[in-house]
Amino acid sequence: MRALGALGLCAVLSVGSSALAQSPDALIDEGVTLREQGKDQEALDRFTRAWATTPSSRARAQMALAEQALGRWPLAEAHLEEAIRSQDPWIVKNRPALEGALATVRTHLGDLLVDGAQEGAEVSIDGTKVGSLPLSSALRLEVGSHVLVVKKDGYFAFERSVRVSNEAPSREHVEFVPQSHDTPPPRDPAVAPPNPPRDQQAMIQPPPSDTGNLQRTIGWVFLAAGAPFLITGFVGVAGRASAISQYNDNRGCPGIDQSNQSPQCQSLVDSANGWRTVSIVGFTGAGVMIAGSLVVILTAPRAPAPRVACSPSFGGVACAGVF
Repeated sequence: MRALGALGLCAVLSVGSSALAQSPDALIDEGVTLREQGKDQEALDRFTRAWATTPSSRARAQMALAEQALGRWPLAEAHLEEAIRSQDPWIVKNRPALEGALATVRTHLGDLLVDGAQEGAEVSIDGTKVGSLPLSSALRLEVGSHVLVVKKDGYFAFERSVRVSNEAPSREHVEFVPQSHDTPPPRDPAVAPPNPPRDQQAMIQPPPSDTGNLQRTIGWVFLAAGAPFLITGFVGVAGRASAISQYNDNRGCPGIDQSNQSPQCQSLVDSANGWRTVSIVGFTGAGVMIAGSLVVILTAPRAPAPRVACSPSFGGVACAGVF
């Protein structure tokens, strides 16, 4: 009997210890420790269990802070707003920090207003049902792009890519198209139509608008502008040759390498040097113009070669091409 009593006492103590370990306060303390270790998901599990055991504003606030760390902005906002409304002593003490966290969370959220004439239409965001028309309030969503789908029997689904901002509410008005054999389903204007097969693309693509004619024209203008420079270069060569010839024919000139030149001989030397400068400028300018014109002409786009594609067709072969 003494042995059975001891066993019963141990069982009672074990149950009491287990219940103490799983108390809401113990779960919250354990969650706080996990958050300090960077284990936000595990901490959120502890806070959620604490809330489920005994709903308290402290558990709700800790849930919101863990959700903030995990980027679950809508839940974090809702739970912080709920916790801050409480007059719980722990909330009152930490209200400034909680209000700062709420302000940060709200920078990540925006409103989406969805309305339409078809009552009862099912509204989904990113594949999750969020309500039915008419919605009682704006949808609170994370800033960024989302896929809005609204469905109702007898109508084509309304699907639209929407962008939510924290600066101003986004609005979408739903207009349904009745389903019938003669009415094609509506297409989201934000989604580009599918590309045709590659062989059809080759037939329907128009030729490029820029065929290079203007660029080649500019190249020919540069080439023509080089002609005067080239002529100037040859004139300079001829002038220099004439001055040198006159110098050599003058027996009174001592030689180009002599310093004691007479005024007449020095004038011929200066003339020859001047004509050499003219020839250098002329040939250099001509070279620049000709090289530039060749670059412009050779890099100009060219019109595509004619393309023809044929495929079997009813009663024969159908061909299409681009010329």
